[in-house]
Order: sequence, then structure tokens, then C-alpha cells
Amino acid sequence: MKKVGILAIILLILPIFIIGCTNKIDIGRNFCNKDSDCVAEQCCHPIYAINKIFAPDCRKISCSEICQGPLDCGVGEIKCINSICTIKPSIIYPEKNLTEPKCGDNTCDLNEKQSNSCPKDCGGVAGITKRQCEQSNGYWNDCGSPCLGITTHYCIKACIAQCECGGQPGWTCPYSFTCRLTGNYQNELGVCV
Repeated sequence: MKKVGILAIILLILPIFIIGCTNKIDIGRNFCNKDSDCVAEQCCHPIYAINKIFAPDCRKISCSEICQGPLDCGVGEIKCINSICTIKPSIIYPEKNLTEPKCGDNTCDLNEKQSNSCPKDCGGVAGITKRQCEQSNGYWNDCGSPCLGITTHYCIKACIAQCECGGQPGWTCPYSFTCRLTGNYQNELGVCV
């Protein structure tokens, strides 16, 4: 009888022991218990946060210094909220009850200006805003080439928000700005400066 009792206890404990020794439990990419469990999902200009177990290897990655993600330039911080890794804005505007700017609302909010995160509202190349550009029959490009209107054989690959001019449509610049062109091509695309 004593042997049957011991055997029953072993049979009850054995499954618990086997489950405890299997591979780690799938916690989900965003699960967390505390802020330190969370990291940025992308190496450059991250827009999501994940559990540090799933962190990318960013040791050999070079990022631009452009402030364009919700974490760039101190605009946001990674937090564990309700057991989910989240990016939370760190600048709050009590006067408007906003937790983040609304890029594209034609108002250059303090957060957008400080973080240089919204050239549409605060101005791109030469300080021209998207609204000014479009009202003058220019073409707003959130990711234009920094080499437009410059004679060069080499150009860095970067996105520059700018008001473009010229080209086949004949886009124009806002008042007091000029269209920078190389003059090397017919219907050349340029940039307002």
C-alpha cells in the first residue's frame, strides 16, 4: 500500500517537473513585467517597442541623426504599460491636453519644433512649410533628394522635406523664394530656396 502511495505521488509530480524543463514559454514579442524588459524594435528611428529577448542586434548599424521616430531626440520613452512594451510621448501639452503633436495640422507645435519631427508644419528646406508650398503651386515632398538643383556626381542618400519646383508640371515657389536648378536639363526638377 505504501508503494502505491509513493507511485501516485511520483506520477502527480512527474508531469510538473517535465513541463518545467521544456523550452521557455512564448511570452509574446511585446509582453513585459517592468520598463527594463522593453527595448526599441528597430535600430534606427524606432516606432515600436518589444521585449528585450527579441531585441535586434544594432552593434554594426549606423543611423542618421534625423529626428523622425517617436523616440528620437527625447520626444518619447519606452515603458511597460499594462504588461505591454509601449512607446509613450514624454512631452505633454496641458494647455491643449495633447500628448503628442498632430503633424500636418498646419500648426507648428512646440514638440514638433523642438524635435524637428514635422517639417510639414514647421518648415523643410529654407523654412518653407507644406501649406506655403502647396498654396504657391509647388510640390511638397516629405522625402526629397538633398541634391536637387546642385551639379554633382555624388549625392548622399537621405530624405529631406522640401518644396520642389520646375519639372514638367511647372511647379513654382512661394513668394520671395527661388527655384534652384542646375540648368543642365529641360523640364528639370528643382528645390525652392
